[in-house]
Amino acid sequence: MGVVWRRLKIIQVLVRKIVATPWITLGLADRAGVFQRCVLTCSTVIARPKPHKGVSRRYKEFTVDEGPRASRFRRRMVMLMLAAYSVFVMVITLSPRMPGSGFVSRVVDRFLQSLHARGIFEFVDFLVLEFLGNILMFVPLGVFVALLLSRRHWWVLIFIGTAFSGVIELGQMLFLPDRFPEVRDLFSNSIGFLLGAIAAVAFRLMVAHRDRLVEHDRLEAEQRISANHVAQ
Repeated sequence: MGVVWRRLKIIQVLVRKIVATPWITLGLADRAGVFQRCVLTCSTVIARPKPHKGVSRRYKEFTVDEGPRASRFRRRMVMLMLAAYSVFVMVITLSPRMPGSGFVSRVVDRFLQSLHARGIFEFVDFLVLEFLGNILMFVPLGVFVALLLSRRHWWVLIFIGTAFSGVIELGQMLFLPDRFPEVRDLFSNSIGFLLGAIAAVAFRLMVAHRDRLVEHDRLEAEQRISANHVAQ
């Protein structure tokens, strides 16, 4: 009701302005210009998109604004991908056996031995590959979460990755005797999450800058068209 009331007040002010305008003393072009500005303002106020029903105010403030239908669809797809990938990460990290402890581990060891025999990447061992793998595994999580959060809550990204990784390491320590939680895993997971979040934030900033330029060009074009109509 508050939004409707504000729009009605704006329309009421515009109507008063139209009534109080000395139309007799104005020329035809000036009358057309005043009337056109009033009509454009009223149409903009009336056609402003309504908030999506069924979504709490707190949730809308914390996440990206609903926007048009296409934006809502993209946001829901990102939420679905985030949920699916989170389950995938938890299955890998909370499985009773450590991934890569069998056939994969033997293949990686043979591959590294062949590289070391040729003097290539001698500083790389299985622990380094595991560290890099943990970083890469958490990059998509950072991307998905950063795409969902609103700009005012981007500071939360600093802690989300570390908190999620901490929950995983705590679960390994309490419920999986064959898995060994390590601070190194917590560090690598946090790095991967932050790298993905930084990439997503940079992408959103570039898109927002492009949208501002497009909106600026559109407003300039509308002003030129209005000036041409007034001149005619």
